[in-house]
Amino acid sequence: MGSESNDWFETAGTFSDFLVRCFDRTDRPPFLPRSWPTPDARYHSDV
Repeated sequence: MGSESNDWFETAGTFSDFLVRCFDRTDRPPFLPRSWPTPDARYHSDV
C-alpha cells in the first residue's frame, strides 16, 4: 500500500483484510492519521 507522499507499507492479505485490521486497530501504516477511522466508523462488507 502506498501513500500520497510515496511512503510504502507492506501488509499481508487482501486490501479488504487490511481495512478490517485498521478498523480493529491491529494494523496501521505510520502515514495514516491516528484519528482514522473515527470511533463511529462502520465497515460493511459486500461479501
